[in-house]
Amino acid sequence: MGAAASINKEIGSLISEVTLKKLPEAVEEAVYIHEKFPLIIDPTEQASRFLKYQSGAFVNYDDPIQGQKSSLNRALVASMQNGRTFSLKVPNLQNITEDAFDPKLFPKEVLDRNAFFVDDVWQSVLKPNLGDPLPEDASISPEFIFILVTVQEFIPAILLDKMHIIKVIDPSKQNTPEGTTDGAVSCGDAGMDQIASLFGANEIIR
Repeated sequence: MGAAASINKEIGSLISEVTLKKLPEAVEEAVYIHEKFPLIIDPTEQASRFLKYQSGAFVNYDDPIQGQKSSLNRALVASMQNGRTFSLKVPNLQNITEDAFDPKLFPKEVLDRNAFFVDDVWQSVLKPNLGDPLPEDASISPEFIFILVTVQEFIPAILLDKMHIIKVIDPSKQNTPEGTTDGAVSCGDAGMDQIASLFGANEIIR
């Protein structure tokens, strides 16, 4: 499966650690400043819950190798044409190898923003027989974002140079003994408060 790295040791300096509240800003920075699609390490799973409700596609994909790449193709085409976010959540990144991709359905170049925006690449996923426009009549939105999400802290070498790595941290667990919470607010409550605040609401848990 190729070499991989623990984000806590070998590549810690390459990671942006943010709270959930700062995640939208970190994603924009990844795309428009670093010019890379984001890889989100989400041990709290707060980011996953937030991304599910964003405009675009959210796919919880248990096995990228054995799964149906045709369903990924439909989500990819819709997102890239309409300028939406396509978030793909996988349980671990060890299955993200060459075998996980198909050049005509879900190409490996989707991991690399600059490579995917090449005309010959994004046009290759269009399927006119399924209702997609012909390549010469189609366009890709510059606002299209592909996000890879996982809970583990292990990154295959294939992703290290291609994606901007963001780790979502839970502030309620910082500087506190493992398994404890800060005051009367539990870690779960703090996470839900962050998600609610991102949508402009404060969730009240009784």
